[in-house]
Amino acid sequence: SAYEPPWDVAHLCVAEAIASLQQEMAGWGRTIGAGDSALEWSGRGLAELRKQVIPAYKRYKVGVV
Repeated sequence: SAYEPPWDVAHLCVAEAIASLQQEMAGWGRTIGAGDSALEWSGRGLAELRKQVIPAYKRYKVGVV
């Protein structure tokens, strides 16, 4: 059977990838999107998720592919 990572680890990986993509598309600025749909990027939710997942598995992120 294929390996399935724990849900929170998979969730963190997807969140990191989406955040990276959105930031690249925004030119690494503080806002994502344009006009009325622009959102300010803070990264607090991602940092909180990271703080929960890393100690739970005692593994550290080296990079996101």
